[in-house]
Amino acid sequence: MPNPANKPIIAVDIDDVIYPLVPSLIEYLDTEHKVRLTEEDFLEYDLRKVWSGGPVEAAKIFEHYKESSGVQIAPLEDAQKALHTLSKKYDIIVMTSRDISTFPRTHNWITHHFPDIFKDVQLLGNRSDSQTFRPKAEVCVELGVYCLIDDNLKHAVETYQAGIRVILFGDYPWNQTNELPKGVTRVKDWQGVLKELDG
Repeated sequence: MPNPANKPIIAVDIDDVIYPLVPSLIEYLDTEHKVRLTEEDFLEYDLRKVWSGGPVEAAKIFEHYKESSGVQIAPLEDAQKALHTLSKKYDIIVMTSRDISTFPRTHNWITHHFPDIFKDVQLLGNRSDSQTFRPKAEVCVELGVYCLIDDNLKHAVETYQAGIRVILFGDYPWNQTNELPKGVTRVKDWQGVLKELDG
């Protein structure tokens, strides 16, 4: 349902857009498992495809990581300040592929670090390990979203193809491509987001 209010809606992904998932996971693996990975190892955004011990072990490790991570993990640099600025001109919602089962942990982190910024939290699930899943493009259209900010190239392209403006966040190994569609703009950080949406 389109937004009846005057403010356009911005949908913001969580992991590696506002929450430093890969850096904090790398730190956890180093501390708890004495395994040194780098961001460059994450050519795909899936620990099961990076972890040398196989996908089953990787899934268990990722579950332990999620249980141990909490509000102590700080947001990405400038995310709080940028979103506070943008909230004056836009209604901002969270739109993530996290599973609905992560809602308590996700909600606690968001309300701790971004009080009064987000109007809604949409946990859509993912194709690989969620019982329920909805594509971001579909939900963006349904909610009348003006712009999606996401680090996932597939979500970015699908959402652009649905007629929504997209900012591809970060210059990460997992979101590289030879050519972006004209309606998808890559930014490296939150300062870049502000230039695009508050300039």
